[in-house]
Amino acid sequence: MSYAVDLGITLAIEVPVVVAVGRGFGVSARAGVVASLSANLLTHPLFWFVVAPWVGDSFGVGGLVVAELAVVLVEATVYSRWFGAQLGRWAAAWVALLANALSLGVGVVHRRGSPLGRRWACWPRCPATWQELGWW
Repeated sequence: MSYAVDLGITLAIEVPVVVAVGRGFGVSARAGVVASLSANLLTHPLFWFVVAPWVGDSFGVGGLVVAELAVVLVEATVYSRWFGAQLGRWAAAWVALLANALSLGVGVVHRRGSPLGRRWACWPRCPATWQELGWW
């Protein structure tokens, strides 16, 4: 899958999540779109081109989870600073976690099919790295 497709999936999932939750806290839809685009255009290229290939190959799935949590931290900081008192730090963290969990899940299913399907029939010896899975 190409970078553009993965970025498109990420934006298609995360922007509406940030906008919807932000609206519940009194944030305008426009501000939600701009903040989500800003956060994702900051984190997505770094994650895709730098972190994911190195971490996935070196540390496997656990490394990818840690890298994704770092992305959540950065995006939560962006949302917290952008929305200020309207959203608060904890709500910003939950929004970032929810949006990233959904986009990662959709991306994995899109890339490899349902994780509950035949793709994971390798148990108990499943591939330890993303490269073994053929994802990078």
